[in-house]
Amino acid sequence: AANFITSLFEAEQRAEAAEQRELVQRAASLGDRIQPLELTDSNVPESDPLVGKVLGDRYHVRRRIGEGAMGRVYEGYHTGIGKRVAIKIPRRAERRKTELVKRFQREALAPSQIGHPNVVDVIDCGTTDEGDFFFVMEFVDGVDLDALVSREGPLPVERALLVAIQVCRALEAAHRAGIIHRDLKPSNVMLVRSLDEQGDLVKVLDFGVAKFLREEDGPNLTVPDAAVGTPRFMAPEQIGGSGIVDFRADLYAVGGLLYFMFSGGHSPIEGSSVHTVWQRKLTEDPTPLRQYRSDLGDALESLVMRCLARDMAARPSSAEDLKKQLLAALEENRAIASSMLGFKAPSVTAPVHEKRRPDRSLWWKTGLVFSATALIAWIVARPFLIHRPSRTSTTLKAPARTDMPPSLGTDAGSR
Repeated sequence: AANFITSLFEAEQRAEAAEQRELVQRAASLGDRIQPLELTDSNVPESDPLVGKVLGDRYHVRRRIGEGAMGRVYEGYHTGIGKRVAIKIPRRAERRKTELVKRFQREALAPSQIGHPNVVDVIDCGTTDEGDFFFVMEFVDGVDLDALVSREGPLPVERALLVAIQVCRALEAAHRAGIIHRDLKPSNVMLVRSLDEQGDLVKVLDFGVAKFLREEDGPNLTVPDAAVGTPRFMAPEQIGGSGIVDFRADLYAVGGLLYFMFSGGHSPIEGSSVHTVWQRKLTEDPTPLRQYRSDLGDALESLVMRCLARDMAARPSSAEDLKKQLLAALEENRAIASSMLGFKAPSVTAPVHEKRRPDRSLWWKTGLVFSATALIAWIVARPFLIHRPSRTSTTLKAPARTDMPPSLGTDAGSR
């Protein structure tokens, strides 16, 4: 079965290669209308020896889909059941560095300890024929927050809040497990369309530099006095590695994500170099969000800026606390939208997709008023209807009075 499925994947790869050659030929047939691509060492696709191989006797490597400082990520399939997976393996230059390999192994360990739907799950691990460690994750078919904001610009308030709330839920579970992410940034937050098509399902990635507070074997594989994280989104206390880093470093990063989503791609502290960003983080407050966005409201902007406070004590006390404040902000935003549109928006605690039921009480109230009005009209008109003389009887019967004036009697007799 494994050989059969592998052969299917190889056929698919050959078909893709043929399609690519066809597209190149069609582009070439356009002649001078396009500029030819000059093939240089920088843009010639690098051949990857892992592509096409089967790792651990069960994972066929189909193609490389990304890489970071320490590892590369491949799309693959389980050869036994055909399940689509993501496979991560250290870069060649890093495979012999014991400390980095241990950190890589702990990246695989973190999601299994957290166990939360907003954290990408690790489902397996193993070693290659060359003895290199790899681990297998659920395949996330979506878009990262960095690419989304680059494509769409500033996100609507409700969508940004819903993303941040789900990130907080992931952090809540991680912090309960004694794990600090330390490298939350837009490229580590994936958005997947939920099954009910009602919104974004958030998946937090990459626990490669996570800090394990319950670890008993030393300093969490972090080089002393080394800054761990991404400069644009790391907390000030992470700079230099000499400060105390706790859960609130992740809350600073959530503030950075909110700032990024609301501003359309700006980071709280910007600079022309890493050193400039670090220096400004230690001495300056972020640029006020109102310079990029005017529709947030004072309370929401204040919450984002409190997350980004240089003083850890000024930030929310926990991921749960921040989540509750974001939920309150979401309720307030929906209430404002409801008042502007003239109807009540669904509560955060109710399913967003639940349809509003018609107000049946309005029907019987309207019917009652109509019936009462008709009854009153009938009562008022009833005496006139009963005592009104009949036009037929007046025409056919002669008057009973004998003292009728002669003129009228003559008229009556002449009819």
